[in-house]
Amino acid sequence: MSNDKIKPARNKKGLFSIILGLLLLAAALLLVVYNYYDAYLAELDSEFYKQYLLEDMESYVPDEDLMWDTYLDSQDPNRKMPTIIVGEEEFIGVLEVPLYSLALPVMSECDYRKLKHAPCVYSGTYYRNDLVICAHNYRKHFSNLKWIPAGSEIRLLAVDGATYTYEVKEIETLKPTAVKEMTVPENREWDMTLFTCTTGGQARAAVRCVMKDKTPPKYMSNEWYEMPESKVKK
Repeated sequence: MSNDKIKPARNKKGLFSIILGLLLLAAALLLVVYNYYDAYLAELDSEFYKQYLLEDMESYVPDEDLMWDTYLDSQDPNRKMPTIIVGEEEFIGVLEVPLYSLALPVMSECDYRKLKHAPCVYSGTYYRNDLVICAHNYRKHFSNLKWIPAGSEIRLLAVDGATYTYEVKEIETLKPTAVKEMTVPENREWDMTLFTCTTGGQARAAVRCVMKDKTPPKYMSNEWYEMPESKVKK
């Protein structure tokens, strides 16, 4: 068979490869655009919720019955964290990461839909020193936390006006299935964990923090929120 007779078949194969390559490039470009747009919407949502949440936190004063309940429960580590509802969502406060100029509202419960808007409580409470907060790997959410240096300060502003100040101790890389390791086991050496997906989503970056200080709400006396010296990590 002469080369002239097989040349058209070769041309068709080459054209098919070019078209396939262009389609794959277009699909990759669309995915990148979608991810950036998704992250942009998440940033807008967080700013919206944070604005109204901070306004409500500024004027937050519980009624007398709730204040008395808070006093009676002030030493109960299993008490529920106070929350404020903004729109249809419930929040425990605002998480601040000064190194990256982040201030993010934190939702009281976690599911896939909520994570599209803001970081969420995965498990635990700040009362029990086993709080775990998760967020997507968005640029303005937890993306930069994968590289936060040890010693960095992180603050949680609770809705009742209390402020919990933490220090980053280490970053662990865990498998997505390592739920027990992520949710702070009994022999923990940290008080709060923030986690997000690593680049590519194959693992989880867990930022382990210890509490350094806490400030009580304005309407409560220091004795109610006083932390034993043995609990302050040096």
